[in-house]
Amino acid sequence: MSFQSLEQRDLIVDLIQKLGESLRALVGGQQTHALDDDDAEDALDDVEEELEATFAREFGALHEHVQRLTPASVVSMIRPLGRLRSYASLLGYRALIALRRRETPARARGARALELLRLVQAEERALPAPPAHTVDPALVRSLAAAIEGDERRV
Repeated sequence: MSFQSLEQRDLIVDLIQKLGESLRALVGGQQTHALDDDDAEDALDDVEEELEATFAREFGALHEHVQRLTPASVVSMIRPLGRLRSYASLLGYRALIALRRRETPARARGARALELLRLVQAEERALPAPPAHTVDPALVRSLAAAIEGDERRV
């Protein structure tokens, strides 16, 4: 699946939103029913698996080319804005998982994703009319809080 049609783009946007809701609930401990640590980790593994498959399918080749660029350069290279938003959102969700699991490069990945998400938000605000889909503000808040929490552990 790629961004070749509006219908396909809407499917990826819906999937990203679903993944985000699941991940925020798991990372934030807001499950609708109590999960023990093993169940929560299993659920997080499932979300991560779907997230990684989606990222690889949609952005794997592109990511290889832009991962070493500055976030500002990435913003200028990836178009349309919806594709950029999806890329930045998936990076943000991947970073949240890495921060949750306290992986070694997690803080740097999170900071990069957060900067990219904020640049996308600025692009969205600069449009004459608001887009149908925007960067999820809860993702930005969650990522910023997770990075801040990671800094406190250092």
